[in-house]
Amino acid sequence: MPKSKTSRVWVTPLFRFRVLTNQRTEIFRNSNLITADFISDMVATSEKLNKSSSRTLLFASLYLAVLYIAYSGSGISIKILGIEFSDIPKLLEISIALFSFSLFYVGVQLLRQEILRQSIDSMIGSLLPNDEISQALLRYRSGPGFDFIGPFKASFLIGKTETIKPVGFTKLFNFIAYTISLITILLVYLIPMLFLLAYAVPSMVTSIPNIVIGGVAWMSSVFLLIVFVSMMVKFPYDETVIEKPNDVENNS
Repeated sequence: MPKSKTSRVWVTPLFRFRVLTNQRTEIFRNSNLITADFISDMVATSEKLNKSSSRTLLFASLYLAVLYIAYSGSGISIKILGIEFSDIPKLLEISIALFSFSLFYVGVQLLRQEILRQSIDSMIGSLLPNDEISQALLRYRSGPGFDFIGPFKASFLIGKTETIKPVGFTKLFNFIAYTISLITILLVYLIPMLFLLAYAVPSMVTSIPNIVIGGVAWMSSVFLLIVFVSMMVKFPYDETVIEKPNDVENNS
């Protein structure tokens, strides 16, 4: 009978999804259901989702600008209508709601992108030879929104064997580039959310609708943070591996 071995592993929640996807993909591969056309269709869907995410981020930036104008009372006049832009009734509430919805939608799209990417990589990985070189090709792909830090991050992985390694000035450049990239990601997302939650939302406690909008803002922001944590932070899991008879013989 095959034996099982349980060990404690630290992986991100979305990488756990990849492990489970690999197990399910094996069934599709054995049934010859994974074809090049099927993978091509999934890649096309992923590209469309990337474009949709870019549009969502653009709208989120516009909503944030309107939110800042409404909160600060900056006088931007609309000459055609003869009114101050910041004096539009309920502009603060409307802009907070729109920006909150965009934050939530960004989180949903990031999750969809990552799940789709993991599924595509799992299918491609099941068709590639099970050797280090072939499987390493998939590891160069990373989560959406973090692709650009991959070349710099690889320089600091402990225990990673590389045939071409950065030295001296190149190491310093990679360290600076990786640090700035991470800080930029945090600033781009956290500063707008901090402004939303710490300044704009607390001023909206005058009525039940305002409190509801403030609650939506909090929940949307926390949801986006949860998405980032799921993509970047490793958690402990108990992984059970079923050892094949050949593996048991080799270990004994």
